[in-house]
Amino acid sequence: MVGSSSSIRVSAGASKVSSSNLLCYCGDKMKLRTSWTSTNPGRRFLGCPNFECGKKCNMFYWVDDELPNDYYKELLSQMHSQFAIQGKGIQIQHDEGNDQEKDIEMVKIMEELVSTKSKLKVLYRLFMCLVVVIICVVYDRLSM
Repeated sequence: MVGSSSSIRVSAGASKVSSSNLLCYCGDKMKLRTSWTSTNPGRRFLGCPNFECGKKCNMFYWVDDELPNDYYKELLSQMHSQFAIQGKGIQIQHDEGNDQEKDIEMVKIMEELVSTKSKLKVLYRLFMCLVVVIICVVYDRLSM
């Protein structure tokens, strides 16, 4: 993944290596990562946690053995690509589901708004009728 003199191979029980006890040259705890390069697909390594920040010390340790030949590397790369594509498809379906839920919620809100508006119209008409009745009663009393 990263070519530097700071790469060291962790021996036999490598999968049991914990990143909590290894520090990089930055002094930070090393983070377990997975390489998805064409030369090391799916190969795990412990690396500097500042790798994405740009202030990396380039220190890393391979945790997994290298795959035996290019056939397995290509196969693993293809499987990773397929899973990534499927994951994006699932995310798109999930997003579409969220859009449908939002559309349903919007329809409910619009129906509630229409219902409230019609109730307000009825109340306004009732109020106007009441005002007319009060005016008639007041006018009738004044004319007596």
